[in-house]
Amino acid sequence: MSFLPDFKENKQGFKPIPNHKDFMAKTIPSPLEASTDVLLAEIAVGGGGPIEEATHEHDHIFIVLVGQITVDIAGAKYIVEEEHSIYIEGQIPHSIWNTGDKTARVIGVNI
Repeated sequence: MSFLPDFKENKQGFKPIPNHKDFMAKTIPSPLEASTDVLLAEIAVGGGGPIEEATHEHDHIFIVLVGQITVDIAGAKYIVEEEHSIYIEGQIPHSIWNTGDKTARVIGVNI
């Protein structure tokens, strides 16, 4: 069963993220023009991504608001529980997966 029917944008502004499974996100707006990229993600149980570990220029801070995620960083797995966070260097291969028993709600800050 898919996280949201047809994985189309829903009324709350969440959109599917390419190369991810059952992973929806939306930008959290800022009143400042030169602001850090901040996303709010909802990840269904078993969902996550990218499907293949990725690298890129920016680093991440993930803050788990609801649920539990497992972050794979170059093959090492880290469980991040509700109200906990993790910092990930973008140049190291990584992915994020919902290994909990309910939809995870996560804030992602790209720095």
